[in-house]
Amino acid sequence: VNVVALCDVDDNRAAKSRERFPKAKFYKDFREMLDKEKDIDAVTISTPDHVHGPAAAYCMQRGKHVYVQKYISSIVII
Repeated sequence: VNVVALCDVDDNRAAKSRERFPKAKFYKDFREMLDKEKDIDAVTISTPDHVHGPAAAYCMQRGKHVYVQKYISSIVII
């Protein structure tokens, strides 16, 4: 796997990924990342709330393969 770019609005949450993939360019806006990084073939999206849908649609409209993992902030077991 060749990770060419990372995107996260939260620098603290992105720190481990940035350490793991030091050669990857870093962005805070996925739209800017996709407009600038033409070598991206596929993306994985793991976002909270309702951002995953628009982000996935934006990627697919640009012909990217997409894996979406909806973030779950809490799990209730009954």
